[in-house]
Amino acid sequence: MTTSRDIDNRIRLSKWQAKVLTGVVSEHRQTRRGVPIMILQAYCNARATAEQDRVLNALVELRRLELVVVTGEAVWPSPGWMERVHPETATDDAPTNHSAADNLPPVRPKSRDTLRPAVGGAPKPVTRPAQPKGCDACASPPGQHHAPECPAVNAYQAGRIPEAPEVAGDGAGQALPAIEYPASVERIHPEEGVTIPPELFNRCAAMHLTLLEQAREDYAQGNQDAGQELRWLIETGEQLLAAGGGA
Repeated sequence: MTTSRDIDNRIRLSKWQAKVLTGVVSEHRQTRRGVPIMILQAYCNARATAEQDRVLNALVELRRLELVVVTGEAVWPSPGWMERVHPETATDDAPTNHSAADNLPPVRPKSRDTLRPAVGGAPKPVTRPAQPKGCDACASPPGQHHAPECPAVNAYQAGRIPEAPEVAGDGAGQALPAIEYPASVERIHPEEGVTIPPELFNRCAAMHLTLLEQAREDYAQGNQDAGQELRWLIETGEQLLAAGGGA
């Protein structure tokens, strides 16, 4: 049997503390899980920053009184909380027991941040266009021809160093459209008695290098459609090497 003396010895909560504790118990009864702090603030209709701080301050005090358990960003009611709380609340936000209020440590921003829910997440990475690179062997800048003595290229690869492709404002690469040729290189292979002029061969090789570099950059930026184009360009490069005869 509960006497009036037992009731007087119970903890008397302030209005905000009682509101927060009621929200924790009510939400926990419905979900049987911990109550997220953001849900608890919505339950208390805490829209302004000052009201949200009152909810957090009340949680700090409820946790100190061992009436709730805070795990991460979820709050659980402590077992036996009902037997320890006075049925009546105080008329203001301060506890009626002034000695307890004097001993209560101030809630500093650091302690509030341990209860404040994280808003948003990690910032999304910003995709930037790839920086154009020159030739490491002959130190030729982007958009310029390789040096004649460049050891990194042979007669097939000699040509202009491809410049950086045009990139949209958000940094996403665009796949090149499919290219159809009326005839393949095999139709003018030297074995059939037709010789490719060196100037035409060098132009084809330089154009192929440009398309190949653009396709590689598109694929590296996550454009999956560029994978099929890469395979087609690699096969075309092998045909160019065979047609050039290694000259």
